[in-house]
Formats: sequence, C-alpha cells, structure tokens
Amino acid sequence: MIKIEIPGVGLKQIEHLVLDYNGTLAIDGNILNGVQEKLNILASRLSVHVITADTFGKAQDALSVVCCQYLRVPDNCDQTKFKQEYVKKLGLDSVIAIGNGANDALMLKDATVGIALIQKEGAAAKTIANADIVCNDINDALELLLSPLETEQLEGLRQITRDNFYVNLPMIMEIIRGKKGMPADEAMRIASSVIQETLRSMDNAIEPGTRDVLVGLLLKFEPEILERLRADFLSTDLKKRFDSLFLLRSMNSVRTASDILQQALNDSNKLIRAAAVKTLGTMARKKEPAIIVTYLKDADSRVRANAVEALEETENKNSVSVLLRIKNDTNNRVRANVVKALWSLGYHDVEKDLKEMVTSPSELMRASAAWVIGEIGIESQPLAQLLGRLDRDTSPLVSTNYYLARKKIADPSTRQKGKKRGSAGKGFKAAVVKTSQVGIEEKASKYFRILKLRGRLNAYSMIPVKLRIQEMLALGSQNIAFDFEGVDDIDATFMQFLKNLNKKIRGMSGKFMVFNTQKEVMDILSMNNVDGFVLIFSADEKVDHLL
Repeated sequence: MIKIEIPGVGLKQIEHLVLDYNGTLAIDGNILNGVQEKLNILASRLSVHVITADTFGKAQDALSVVCCQYLRVPDNCDQTKFKQEYVKKLGLDSVIAIGNGANDALMLKDATVGIALIQKEGAAAKTIANADIVCNDINDALELLLSPLETEQLEGLRQITRDNFYVNLPMIMEIIRGKKGMPADEAMRIASSVIQETLRSMDNAIEPGTRDVLVGLLLKFEPEILERLRADFLSTDLKKRFDSLFLLRSMNSVRTASDILQQALNDSNKLIRAAAVKTLGTMARKKEPAIIVTYLKDADSRVRANAVEALEETENKNSVSVLLRIKNDTNNRVRANVVKALWSLGYHDVEKDLKEMVTSPSELMRASAAWVIGEIGIESQPLAQLLGRLDRDTSPLVSTNYYLARKKIADPSTRQKGKKRGSAGKGFKAAVVKTSQVGIEEKASKYFRILKLRGRLNAYSMIPVKLRIQEMLALGSQNIAFDFEGVDDIDATFMQFLKNLNKKIRGMSGKFMVFNTQKEVMDILSMNNVDGFVLIFSADEKVDHLL
C-alpha cells in the first residue's frame, strides 16, 4: 500500500495498480525502457495487474521479469467492460488505473485515480475526459507513484530516528557519508529535525553531556541554525519565538544563544519571560542563582512560579532563605512551588504553610495544597492528616487533586522524581472518573470523529477522554479531532497525552488535530511546544474545510 495526495481529490491509500499493455507499457508490443524496473519497485508495495488483449503476442514474455498479475482478455470479449469489472472486483477505492485507449475509459473513470497517457500514438478523447491526471508517457506516470513511496521511506527513517535516535545515529551517519542509498542532504535534514524536536521538548530530561553532544551534531548538520533562530526570536510570530527559545535553551554554552536568552528575560511578553526564566535553572545548575532571584518579584505570577522552579533546579541550598521570604505569595501556584522547592532543598518545616493552604477559602489554593503534598509524597502522619481534610471537599478541582495526591503517594513513579513502590488500590480509576468533571461530547464530520471537550484538562480528566478514545479506535475510527472551545486550562500530563495520542494515531496511518483552541490555552500549548508535535488550530482559524 502507498499513500498519494491528488490535488482536488485528497489523500488516497492505494493497494492495486492496473495497467493496459500496448500503448501504455509498450509501443507496437515492445515494452518501453525503464518500465520493468519501475514496476518491480512499485510491486514491493502494490499489487500490479496488467490487462491486455496482447495483439502483438509479446506481452507475456516481456512481463515475465516483472512481479505482476498478467491477464489476457478473452477473445470476442468486450475489453472495455472486462477491464471495468476487473477494477470493481479489486475495490474501486484502492485502485489506480493507467491507460490510453478507448477501451480504458471506464476503468479510469471508476478507479479512485485514473491516469491517461498520450505517448506517441495519442490517447482517446473519452479516456482523457475520464482521467484524474494526464501524463505524457508511462515513465512520467510511474514516477508520480514512486515519489510518495520515496517520501514514505524518508518519513519511515524520520520515525525510527525519532523513536530511537541514539540506536539509529550510526545508520544516519553512514547515509550522510554516502555509504547508503539515500541522499546525504535528506538524511542530514531528517537528523537535524529530529535533534531539534528532542532538544525542544519541555518533557525531555536529557543529561548535560548528552545534550552537548546533540547540540554539537546539530551545529554540524545545520551550521547556520543559530542565525536562523536569532531571526525567528526577533520576529513578530509568537510561535516562532517560542520554538526558537525552547531550542536555544539547550545551547546555553553557545554565546549567541546566551545573548538571546538574556533578551528574552526582559521581553515585554509575559509568556516569553516565563519560558526564559524556566531555562535559567538548567543553565545555572549549581552556580550562583542571583539572576533568577530578580524574577521572583515579577508582576506576572507565571514568571514568579517559573522562577521558583528554576531556583529548585539549581540545587543550591543558599536559595532557601530567598524562598522563605516569598512563601506567602498570594498566587496558589507560586506558593505551592515554594513549598515543593523548600522540601526539595532540605527545608522540611512546611506543615504550617500547608495547613494555611488546606484551610484557605480559595479552591485554587486548596487544590495546590493537595498537589504539593502529592509531589512531596511522604506518608508522614502530619501530611496525611492535612491531605485527609480535603477528602470531602465539594470542589471538583480539589477532589481531583486529592485523588491525584493519593495516587502519587502510593506510586512515586507518577511524581516528577522517584521510583515505583506500589499501586493506588482498587476503585481508584472509578473515583477519578467520577471527580474529573470533564465534559465530553462526541460527533462526526466528513473526515473525522470529533470529541468536544469542556473544563480543565489534567491527569484525571485525561482518563475518561482516554477511555473514549480507546472505544473509538476499537470501532475503527482512525481520524480523530479534539474541539477545545470549552477548555479553559490544560496541565503537563494532558499535554504529554496529546503528543502520545498524535504519535499513536499517525502510526496507524490516521490523522489527529486540535481546533477551536482559546487564546490562553493556545499560549500554554505554545509555551510547552506541544504545537511542534501536534496539529493545533486557534479559535480564530477556520478548519471547516479540513473536517
């Protein structure tokens, strides 16, 4: 099977290639140069069928070295009807038919793609009228089919490289050095793209040594990349700016990258500042974190919260005194990050702070308290009692985070750091689904099954969505779209779910996209580079023609 994009027709999955012989593959019974080789290449992915009356008696011998099914039209048989009926039996939606004579007209009309040839002897007017494509000769037509096959091979290389880059790197290097059949520039382009995706991903925890090796390879594959990233960062396109920033954070040892990151820290856009601040923890490591402290006073809570995370990343215990000064921040996310960072840096006197959060009238503050207790993950009596006070909280958000905290304490592998040591117990999934409070409405369009989602998308709302997706895939739906019109927030767990789902559906030769995304959610997805992996449209972008 191959996939071919036909202008005005769309993407088609082809399993059969049906051809006339004389006037198509041959002139005066003699097969044309290059045809046998191209048919054998296509035969590795398609069933090739040649139908002919064999007027010159040469067809069977000429096709003896071709992997194809040879069919001779019976004498005194209507060739036009014979060919048409044969194509119908194969399944019209999966057939490409090629011919030039009047007796090829109906099979070209009925096949999902019909290609008419002119060649030296010309083509019947009716056949041309019934065709989707007209080519000068058979070699041009076969090249059209070989082109998507070659594209699939390149995409296949991209996929195995992305899935297991380090194992496949020697193969990539052999291709680049000319020891394999693929053009070196294509292999280099693919390797560069995969490295960029790896480095840009916010979820990739790459060891510093490995990161430096990847950056070195990237600079070798694409020497001009730094100037391109600088231009992208200085553009007015927010998506390009985020993409360049996420990649530049991996290049902090490169002077150009450091200069741009310094600019980003003072950017007028709060999301750019927040992303830049978050990279500082990786850059500083155990160095003096003074530059990060400046952003703990930023007017935007997201920047402050990211600055706290950056301080934690430095693993510098001198940061404790700084964090203690801001532990009463009015924003729930900042306050939770402070408690988590203090605990991580060895300061465990946080029970009073957690109690204030647990008893707060703000549901966001109580939900953050449950989250941070789960991240700390210690089964101590005081923390267990504090978490227990949220057991019957009437807020769906707090209840969801309460169950999430229980899960993290029972199974440390679900926290940001830690190793697995147990399970969450029976009935956990049912409780999660019950408290997830996500709205799901399923409908169908011409090309997609659509899930219209409402509410907050997090680790728990993900579960009922995942169950619905499993049902859809089991029923054969391979093209799935999410309508985000009613989504008002999304967390890191659900963003990773989107990436994994996109990869799974693409692996099944299906399509996945997200549309109607509101600005605030779109900004979060862009900041975390999710739209570098998943096809995402904002609420302002029209997608009716795609659905």
